[in-house]
Amino acid sequence: GFVMLQENERIDANYIPVCHEELILGIPGNHPLACRAAAPGQPLAVLDLALLKDELFSLIFPESTMRSVIDPLFRAAGFQPKILFETAMNHMLQKAVSRGLCCTIMPQSYTLSDELPGNISAPLQKPAWFRLKGSTFWDWCMVYPKGIKLNTAAQYLIQLAKDYGVQVEEKLHDIRVSRASAKQRHSTYPES
Repeated sequence: GFVMLQENERIDANYIPVCHEELILGIPGNHPLACRAAAPGQPLAVLDLALLKDELFSLIFPESTMRSVIDPLFRAAGFQPKILFETAMNHMLQKAVSRGLCCTIMPQSYTLSDELPGNISAPLQKPAWFRLKGSTFWDWCMVYPKGIKLNTAAQYLIQLAKDYGVQVEEKLHDIRVSRASAKQRHSTYPES
């Protein structure tokens, strides 16, 4: 099956890496701290999570493996988040932030598209995205019990997943390279 986890969560099984991804912080575009976000094309700025201790958060549901990465971030920042809602759908987290309802922490791959599905009457605004201090990475893996011989269909599914993971990592890499190049151009040619 597909699992998302950190290295220390692995059990004795076969793991096939699919993608290595960062979880990032999203705040509404009209939040006073949104002005600290990096300009388009620049590397994501780092924001101290403790600055958001009085804000509402919407997060992935508590039993999700993602929460094993997220919850320690709040403990390290010295507070328990005020939860607006919890969900199993990352796109709902992005929509809530884009409507100015709350903050969230979610996989960066879900933020690659500015297109937000759905037609809710609240106005959309582009969220401000930030990196967080600490270990905010996790791995997507395919996992299956040791001693199992995979059939052709399972091998094909694994190859499809690996190909998709490569595409996601390439998009994330391209964004990082683009932002780094823009940052270098900006520092080389300051505005007059």
